[in-house]
This record gives sequence, C-alpha cells and structure tokens, in this order.
Amino acid sequence: MKKIVILLIIVLFNFVFANNTGDVGLLTWNIQLSWDKIDVSLVEKRAKAINKFIEREKKLIEKLYKKGSLMLLLDIDEAQKQINNIYSQLNQVSEQLETVYKKKKIVDKKYYEILSGIKLILKDIKSTKEKINQRLIRIKLYSLKIVELKNQISQIRKDLNVLKNSLAIYTKILYSLNNQIYDSDLKIDNLKLLLKSENISKTLSKEDIVKLLTAKMKELMNQLDEKNKKLTYYIKKINFLKIKYASEVKGYQRELEMLNQQKKYLMFLFDYLKIDKKEYDKKFKFLFESKKDLKRQLIKLLLVTRNKLDKIKLWTGFDITPLLKNPEKPDSDKFFSWPVLPVTKITTYFHDPDYLKQFWVLHNAIDLRVPQWSPIYAPANGIVYKVFDQDWPGLNRMIIVHKYWYVTVYLHLNRILVKEGQFVKRWQIIAVSWWKPGTRWAWLLSEGPHLHFEVIKNWQWIDPLKVLDLSVIDFDYKKLPKKYWLKYYKDKLSRNIDLSKVKVIPWKTILDRRINFLKKYGSWPYKDLQLWQKAASGTKIDIDLWICIWFAETWLGKHFARNSKWNVGNVWNNDRWDRIGFKTPLEGARAIYLTLNNKYLKNIYTLDKLSRYWSSNGPIYASEPYKWQKNVMKCLTMIKWYWVPEDYPFRKLR
Repeated sequence: MKKIVILLIIVLFNFVFANNTGDVGLLTWNIQLSWDKIDVSLVEKRAKAINKFIEREKKLIEKLYKKGSLMLLLDIDEAQKQINNIYSQLNQVSEQLETVYKKKKIVDKKYYEILSGIKLILKDIKSTKEKINQRLIRIKLYSLKIVELKNQISQIRKDLNVLKNSLAIYTKILYSLNNQIYDSDLKIDNLKLLLKSENISKTLSKEDIVKLLTAKMKELMNQLDEKNKKLTYYIKKINFLKIKYASEVKGYQRELEMLNQQKKYLMFLFDYLKIDKKEYDKKFKFLFESKKDLKRQLIKLLLVTRNKLDKIKLWTGFDITPLLKNPEKPDSDKFFSWPVLPVTKITTYFHDPDYLKQFWVLHNAIDLRVPQWSPIYAPANGIVYKVFDQDWPGLNRMIIVHKYWYVTVYLHLNRILVKEGQFVKRWQIIAVSWWKPGTRWAWLLSEGPHLHFEVIKNWQWIDPLKVLDLSVIDFDYKKLPKKYWLKYYKDKLSRNIDLSKVKVIPWKTILDRRINFLKKYGSWPYKDLQLWQKAASGTKIDIDLWICIWFAETWLGKHFARNSKWNVGNVWNNDRWDRIGFKTPLEGARAIYLTLNNKYLKNIYTLDKLSRYWSSNGPIYASEPYKWQKNVMKCLTMIKWYWVPEDYPFRKLR
C-alpha cells in the first residue's frame, strides 16, 4: 500500500512537471513507472526535484545575466551612476559658475567703473599738469618781476645815495653862508649885516646864492621824497610778489603731490584690474569649459545608454527606462522593504540547516508566514522579468529585476497582478499569497501558508535579511537566530522615528484593537467602527490609516477647525481657501478616503509620500513637516501591534 501511494505521488509529480514547459518550465522527472525503480527514498527524490527546479531557475536567471539583458542593465545601472555623478558635478559646476559669474559681473562692473574713474583721473591728471604748467609760468614771471624790482630798488637806492650826498654838500655850503648873516631863527641878523656893511652888496648877492641853494635843496628833497615813495612802493610790490610766488610754489608742490598720489592710485587700480579681473575671467572660462566638457560626457553616456536600452528592449521585449527614471533608495543594508506585512514569523531562514537536513539542498531564500489571500508587495522599484501564472496544478512564481544588480524571486502565489515587462513601484501590490499543497499555485512541497522570497545580486544568492529592515518584524527579536540580533538593533536605532515607547492596545486580534482604540480615543459618532467601514468601502485604502489621520488631526472628532465640522485636513475646500463642512460625519470621513484616489494622489502607495517631512516635493496630503507623520505612525503602531515602517503601504487588495 505504501508503494502504491508513493507511485501515485510520483505520477502526479511527473504530470505536473512534464506539462510545465516554456523558457523555464518546472522539474521533469523521467522516472520509469516500475516497482524496481521505487527503491530510492522519497527524500532523495524531493532533493533531486528541488535541485532540478533550482537548476532551471538558475539557467533562467543566468540568461538574464549572461545572455546580455541584465549585463546590459548592470552596465546601464553603472552608467546611470556615472550619469548621476556627472549631473551632480554639472550641478556643482553650474552653481560655482553662477557664483563666479555673479562675482565676475561685480568685478566687470567695478572694472568699467574703474575704467571710467581712470579716464577721469587721467583727465584730472591732464588738468593738474596744465595747472602746474600755468603755475610754473606764473612762478617764472613772478621771479622775473621780483628780479626786475630788485634791480629797480637797487638803482633807486643808488640814486637816493647820490641825492643824499648832493643834499649834504648843498647843506654844508648853505650852512656856512647862513652862519654869516642869519641868526639861529634863520632871520637876517642886522648886527652881522652891519658888521659886513663894508661889502653889503656882496653879502646880499650871497643871499641870492642861498636862495638858489635852498631851491636846489628843496628840489633835491622832493626828488628824495619821490625816490623814497617809489622805493616803498617797489618794496611792497616785491613783498606781494614774494607772497604770490610762495603761494604758487606751495600750490605747485600740493598739485605735484596730488599728481603723484593719482599716479600711485592709478597703478593700484591697474594692478587690481590685472589680478582680480584676470582671475575671475580665468575661473569663469575654466568652469564654462568644464560645464561644456561635462555636457559632452553626459551626451555621450546618454547615447550609449540609449543604445543599450534599445538592445535590452530588443532582447527582452520590455522597456526598463521607468526603472532608471524613478528615484530609489541607495544600495544599503535596508535597500528592500518587506514583501509582506505584518512579518509575524520566518519559518525558514537563508541556508537553514533544518531545511538542509529535511530536503538535502540549500535553502537560498527566506520563507515568510503569511495568511492566504494576503497582498504581496514589490519590495523595491523594478521591472517584472518573468511570470508563471499556471492554470493547472503547478508553482506560481515571478521574477523581478531591480536597480543595483538585484533580482528577486517569489514562489507560492495565487493570483499574480502584474505582467512581464511591467514597471512596479515599491510597496505596489503585485500578487496574492496561496499555499495549499497539491493545488494550483502552491506546488506539492508547500507545507503551510508562506511566501518564498529570494534575493540575488551579481548572480549570487544572498541572505534577504541582510537587505531588509529587521526592526519591522512583528515578533520578539530573540526568536531570530543570534547572528541577526546586532542588525536588529542597528536597524532599530537608525529609524527616523522611535516607536519603542508606544503602548499597543492590549487585544489579540486587529479587529479588537481597532474597536477598543476607537472606544478609548474617539468621540461619538467616531467611536463606531461601522462608520469607518462604510467610509472606507470600495476605496481599497487601509481603514486604520484614516482612523489615525483623524486621530492625529482632530483627536478622533474632538477638535474640529472653525467652520469645518466633519472635515479633516480641509479636503474639498474651494480655490478661495474657504473651510467647508460636511452634512454628516460619514460624508466627512469618506471624503478622506476618496481624496487618496484623486488624480494627484492615486499613484502614491506609501505614508511617507503623503507628508512634507518625507516628501520634499510632489503632491502631498499633509504639509505639516514632522508631527503629523510621527503621530500617524504612533497610532498605526498601536493598532497594528508592530513598528510600522516609515513608508507604510496604505493601499489594499479590497
């Protein structure tokens, strides 16, 4: 009986794997159905089956790497880094160029101002030179006049000496004559005249002589007076000329000094222009040429990249441009988001020794416990490479290509919601989980509801937990193997918001936690869960997210803004920024859910993109920079029972 059961299993395996053909196909067993061939142990057969499956998967992924598609993608990824680097350099050079250009404009402006100043200075120098020349002419004229006056004064002084000598002679003669007939009062003394009476006629003739002498002396005196007046005039004039001469000399010295200063300043300005302008012209030219060179490099790289993109499209049939255009996290130890939430249990670890004992092969993945019909999320932006969506019992799976040379593989899926060649965003729902052994989608070896998740980099399978945020797990970290404990703490400490002190609602199921959260914090009618269920119906939005938004913004209806009853976040306000209210609480609550499906927000999948704190540009719901995000995350953590990630996905299957 035991052999019959084993034989039936083998027949079913053969049916499943023999019919799964295509680029990859599944395992095919060429087992002859004879009793002689059933001596090999079931474990060994399972090991062979798994190994063959792995080999087939390897060959498929090897095509991606070696045939050229992923190798080109890797080249493009590297080229993209170079392009980003060149863009970064280009931005830096552009900023420097702008800075230098602004300074150059200032220097150029100063340059032209200085040129104008130089022209004025040169004009002033010319004027100063003319003034100096005029002063020198005046000084020379003054010098000549002073010399001429000195000569005239000297001549007058000689003439005065002659006059004085003549006057002295006349005075002496007159004195001797006068003493003979004149008394001391210069009157004729009758006695003296009587004594001279014997020769009165002669005496009287002498008087005529005296008169003549006196007249001559008077004339000499007049001449002497004229000469003295002239001498005084010439002395005054020469003194005046000396003052003017001294003033002209002083002015000349002053203007000469000013001229020297102007020359020095002119030399300084020339030096400034020669150094400063030359330096900025050189900098500007260098940066301008650098920018041109970077642009040439960029164009060359873009052309090469475009050719490689065309080749990938030719070989694979899909366009990877969206993957390159959309921003992504840097390659790090938290590059991927979790493909399922919450992470309640990891049933099998990467290279799990128990799996090796049980199946005799290495487990190149992690198995995540997940209920049936749970959403499977894209852990990063990517292009769907292969989809195996069986219509008969088999293994539903898919392969996605990401940036930084990553490839991810997903097994045990029910419904796959994406197509080959499709670009998917991080946290976008890509599939639905399944598990039942022997049915369509799960494969015979599925032993419970889980997602098999593989990560490959550079054609090497790596431990997914090395690139996932371990702080998000919804179980005690001590249940992890010890080798992951340090990473758990590192991931926890590197989070932007510390949720470790948040008190969760002490109820086992999420429904109970939701009900009791509303009872504890909500005001009527927002205590009623049915109101929220009606509000969220048909929107495919996580009901808890908007409960938490109301909690963050109104304390669940306890604090509405003025003139906006039943309205949270001012949704549906008009262009005049009027606050509006809604007729009923249900309308107000539903408006929030509907807002996320409008044309601005419909392509947003995660909480971080709704808040300005995390999304520096693009459409947002909340412009409050920090507190809103923090409060919403704390609220979600209380209801969900695990530390929700900053980029929590709020779009659901139903």
